[in-house]
Amino acid sequence: MEKIFSDDLSGLLDFLPRRIGQVLRRCERETLSGLTEIRLRFDGPVALCFGRRVAFLSEEGRLGKAETALVAAEKDMAEAWRLVTSSSVYALEEELKQGYITVAGGHRVGVAGTAVLRNGAVKTQKEITSLNYRFAREKRGVAEPVLPFLFSGNRFRDTLIFSPPGAGKTTLLRDLTRLLSDGNALAPPRNVAVVDERGEIAGVVMGRRRYDVGSNTDVLTGFPKEEGMMLALRSLSPAVLVSDEIGRREDERAVAEAIRGGVSLLLTAHAGSVGELRRRPVLRSLLADGVFECLLSLSPSPRPGTVSAVHIRKQKGETWDYVEMDRGPDFDGRPGLCRDGDAPRLEAQTGGAQ
Repeated sequence: MEKIFSDDLSGLLDFLPRRIGQVLRRCERETLSGLTEIRLRFDGPVALCFGRRVAFLSEEGRLGKAETALVAAEKDMAEAWRLVTSSSVYALEEELKQGYITVAGGHRVGVAGTAVLRNGAVKTQKEITSLNYRFAREKRGVAEPVLPFLFSGNRFRDTLIFSPPGAGKTTLLRDLTRLLSDGNALAPPRNVAVVDERGEIAGVVMGRRRYDVGSNTDVLTGFPKEEGMMLALRSLSPAVLVSDEIGRREDERAVAEAIRGGVSLLLTAHAGSVGELRRRPVLRSLLADGVFECLLSLSPSPRPGTVSAVHIRKQKGETWDYVEMDRGPDFDGRPGLCRDGDAPRLEAQTGGAQ
């Protein structure tokens, strides 16, 4: 049977211990279909996550129970840590404070260990006990069903995609970026600037993009969001500005500058609901100012990429058009008006973005 060893997964396997990577390379395609995460725990069974389903990897490359699973030994964890950090933990202190490291190809590795404190604040981590490899993959076309909600005529609405971690925000963001850049059934091509602080959107390695973000897209990798956004506005003349995981005070200043310059926004944030968005000071301020015309909510259930709600701004303030979406790719929605918080929890799918 055909093996799973592919460009998508091979990039992530490069950061796994050799012994564990070899077992994964022997797995059949069906075995790893839908894989979202690989979890290594010190002296614990190697766990594979498929959305919310968890299974354990055996020495033979099969899925089974924890008691018969491959174990991540001390030497495996040491090798994994060396590969993930490129033997330079000091250079990654800022990322480690946030609890994860982004490796080449846009894959994110969550880290759990012992905090190193300085003046009562976390400086970095040591004595690493767990590594969670989140598998980044490209899914072309996954954003097409939501396009009709994001345009008014051929004008792109300022949009914020939000969800809990692992619900497919970056996958959807990446494909929307491509569709805006190359053009789509609703609008012609346009210049797009991506501020890719963690290297997860375009996955640039040695100047080469791992993921297709469009022919008219300029990518700024590694720039703090505020600096990258301001640079893009000054020098790249984008029609649309794209970035991931906003929420800091300095992000708000850059967003305000983009709005003043007439540049459309496509951004993401961590939150499980609009109520959670409003509990974050910067996002609360942006919502109160009516910055975003469209809020797109994703859920990890029943699978990553599930669209749970679309809120379209009705007027400046807190009242939104709410589009109820049927399951399926056409989203045969029936618009209705309600206040946020009164809307029922609904489910529709974009095809399982991960």
